[in-house]
Amino acid sequence: MAQADSKPTIATLAQRIAQDIQTRGLQPGEQYIGTAEAARMLSVSTTAANRAMQLLAKQRVVVRRQRKGTFIAEPAGPRHERDMQRIHLLVREDYLRREGLLNDGLVIGMQHVLPGVDMQYNFLRGNDADEQVAALIDEALTSKLCEGFLATRSSLTIQRMLAGSGLPTVLLGSPHPSIETLPWIDRDHYEIGRLLVEHAASRGCRRILLLQRDTARPGDFGLYDGVVDRLAAAGFAADALTVRNLSDDAPAVAAAVEQVIRSYGEPTAIIARSRPLADAAVAVVAALRAELGCELLVTAAEIHVNRTSPPPEYPYAEMAIDAESIGRHIGRMFHQLAHGLDVVPSQEIIPVQLRDPTTGGLPSNEPPPAPRKDPERNDNS
Repeated sequence: MAQADSKPTIATLAQRIAQDIQTRGLQPGEQYIGTAEAARMLSVSTTAANRAMQLLAKQRVVVRRQRKGTFIAEPAGPRHERDMQRIHLLVREDYLRREGLLNDGLVIGMQHVLPGVDMQYNFLRGNDADEQVAALIDEALTSKLCEGFLATRSSLTIQRMLAGSGLPTVLLGSPHPSIETLPWIDRDHYEIGRLLVEHAASRGCRRILLLQRDTARPGDFGLYDGVVDRLAAAGFAADALTVRNLSDDAPAVAAAVEQVIRSYGEPTAIIARSRPLADAAVAVVAALRAELGCELLVTAAEIHVNRTSPPPEYPYAEMAIDAESIGRHIGRMFHQLAHGLDVVPSQEIIPVQLRDPTTGGLPSNEPPPAPRKDPERNDNS
């Protein structure tokens, strides 16, 4: 279960125990207090104290010997002994099915940096995703392997659990507000919004219908900010933007799109947050274009192209770096975490570009730029 905000995290308790060891001046090989005594010292349950001890054992601060007790560990051995051995890939089942996240290239890139690492897919179910992750954290804490987590588009509760666990974790996607300790890498959602508005304006569209997912994530806020800022810079009226938060139910999307488009009565661009939203909009636009006799442009902000999902025929934003390169960036993050190093940079934004199959417009052949540090202009992009 998710921890209440008022309870200290596993990582916090482990830090307090490590501080106690330092205060006592204990040296390698000397015995430390047991779990029950640690629980009393920390004013927490023995379960919580035990998890903190497990984390310190994984970090090679202490050694736990069955029936003998807990001892201060010797200094860490050779670097290869601390290499990452298992990474749990956390992804919602519905996201993987609908939008094709975590493609093969990304995993290949990670394995290039972390050869021999065991990649374990964990498909999270909507109703009990928090419980699934909590169980995986408990298993990782008791495991003798060096284990970590790659969380894709995860909830605030899951991000808090992972941050509090003290285990190596990287976010593939943006962190929620208040999550400050986890390294992350994500596409530039703010720039996606700007690019798609510029494209719509160049096609003569005077209004924008932004279709967002029914559950907002930090990246959705970044997209919205990019759309709003570009509309303002281009001199669009304040009422030029309409936003609808929708599930990917095709009939529901079609009804919402038709209702908004009919009320506009002028050239309109639809910016869809995901491919399911864009595909549903395309279907209704095909009929409305003929009936209304005006230009209706559909674009998509997030398309994951792989072997089973070919690229769409409408304009969309794509990452300017291939999936394998992104996987290598993530692999380097895990390598630093496994060795107890600070991840530098800890926040990386993947540059994006527009692809327009309708005009044959393709990205340039220039070398793609590298991910960059999160700009100060937008902490939640």
